[in-house]
Amino acid sequence: MAESQSLKELSRLLRESKLKITALNSKAKTEGLVKEEYENRLIAAMDAAGTETVTNEYGRFGRNETDMPVPKDWEAIHQYVKDNDAFHLLYRQILSTTYRELLNAGEEVPGIETYTKVSISIRKPNGS
Repeated sequence: MAESQSLKELSRLLRESKLKITALNSKAKTEGLVKEEYENRLIAAMDAAGTETVTNEYGRFGRNETDMPVPKDWEAIHQYVKDNDAFHLLYRQILSTTYRELLNAGEEVPGIETYTKVSISIRKPNGS
């Protein structure tokens, strides 16, 4: 990228890029729903045919079953995690908004290092 690009030109390019990403994300979400519908229909057809796999010129399609957790009682889960030192069950991510609230309240959280992320916010131009 040339350093001589104006603020206006860089703003335009950033705005266009964001709009493209928004459109692609929307398309990907829609296509994901279509894919899920085809998966469900193929699973139903495979069940009806009594088969676990389908092989044809489009590839080999195999049925997979995976047990997925659905939390119902977070208090009981947290107690189990603490009692059994089972922190590996939990997803490791610090919620930035909650962390900032603690910092603003003067609370220090051990084991966390803070850095400042700099980004650009984009709003629609006036009159749009």
